[in-house]
Amino acid sequence: MTDGDLLLRAVLNDPEDDTARLVYADWLIEHGDRKRGEFIRGQVEAASAGIECPREIWDLLPAGFEWLGLQPPEEFEIGWDRGFVDWIVSPRRYIWNRKRLQKLFSQHPINSVELCDVSPAFLDPADPEQCGWWPGGWTVDGKVSDLLFARLPDGEMFFCCDAGEWTGWFLQYPTWDSAREALRAAVTSYGRSLVRLPSSAFRQKEGGRIRKRKFVT
Repeated sequence: MTDGDLLLRAVLNDPEDDTARLVYADWLIEHGDRKRGEFIRGQVEAASAGIECPREIWDLLPAGFEWLGLQPPEEFEIGWDRGFVDWIVSPRRYIWNRKRLQKLFSQHPINSVELCDVSPAFLDPADPEQCGWWPGGWTVDGKVSDLLFARLPDGEMFFCCDAGEWTGWFLQYPTWDSAREALRAAVTSYGRSLVRLPSSAFRQKEGGRIRKRKFVT
């Protein structure tokens, strides 16, 4: 690892530490990446002062996604905070890629990744406020990969059956927004794990209640 790698890692390990961001910005400036370093410093200083980031700082951003090294689809959006990408909104087909996530999370202390084309399912169609996620893949709305299902934060776990036959687990949340937030947390947790960063988004094995519930497919 170079000194720059170590300084960047300090930012990733503690995203709330503005000093780490400023030290990394200085290193970038000293090593020829002046625009990137000044962008980080300018955004940190504006945030610390509680003011809007000046236009001249935003003008340091290159066109497109050059600093990310990506060529994403039109639906891909990002938000910057104190010089780094803070959130991502992307179609699943683009962002759900191990190498791509690893690249992004190794360069930015990302706080949220939202899959804009994935929606939760309703366990009971008569109760539109109760929705959540099934494991088993990305085949239909409400189904997510087993890997992400295991990372979803605490919800109410149901053991679903139809005519006495087991149909699967369902992790339910009280609102549509809370189900979407749970998925954001799971994707972000997975991204951080790829670069060995700590995450608090794992669901504990003892968390959540398990109920039997009739569900007609």
